[in-house]
Amino acid sequence: MAWMGWFFAGVAMVAATSAPAATLPQPGTYAANIWVGSSTSYACWDQPDAIYGGVLNYGGLGSDHAGLRVPLGNKGVVSVQTLTAKNGIGTLTPKGTFTWKVTGANGTKTTSGTWSAKIKVVDNVSFTADITEHYIGDLCTEGLVLSLTRLGPQQH
Repeated sequence: MAWMGWFFAGVAMVAATSAPAATLPQPGTYAANIWVGSSTSYACWDQPDAIYGGVLNYGGLGSDHAGLRVPLGNKGVVSVQTLTAKNGIGTLTPKGTFTWKVTGANGTKTTSGTWSAKIKVVDNVSFTADITEHYIGDLCTEGLVLSLTRLGPQQH
């Protein structure tokens, strides 16, 4: 789930726009619908047209971190991506690095890479993010679309 990678989720470094601050998404816990729009190689962890549901912990405009958690299937597997913004904090086009860990009964699988996002504000409780992730030594590029709606205060 490179998308969680999303993120890394992420991803969700919603930024200042010309719109009033009241219309920007607030910090909190967001329901995340993740669609894998593209995947460039066999090395990618996700396949095109895969759809996942998860939760994004979003710190708000000033935050440089977001965390995306996705329970996978019925086999006791959880995918966690931590997104760290390095550039574009406070804009609608953040970029940065991510770490991704998938843990289940058969152990843990990890990777890391870079991401960039184009964010569209819907209102103060919803936004979307088109995310591109590069990982596994740049052997994989995934295009993700996240639709996010706030559930409540940020959970840790």
